[in-house]
Amino acid sequence: MARLQPLRNPDDPELRQLYEQMSASLGAVPNVLATMAHHKEIFIGLWGFMTAVNRSAALDRRLLELAYLKTSLINQCHY
Repeated sequence: MARLQPLRNPDDPELRQLYEQMSASLGAVPNVLATMAHHKEIFIGLWGFMTAVNRSAALDRRLLELAYLKTSLINQCHY
């Protein structure tokens, strides 16, 4: 079975800039997003969506993270 590996060092300058922004915001580029970066438009769209959700969230950062964790527990997500 073929597997697509996360894109670690993109050649595209726009992707490199987004990786830097993501690393500054999240501390790293998560594997799931680095894998999606193989399709630039999906990566850019998802990062824009994530940024908009985080900016418009009425919760502070700690409560937002708690909501993510609780959602993962409810859905039995082990990642």
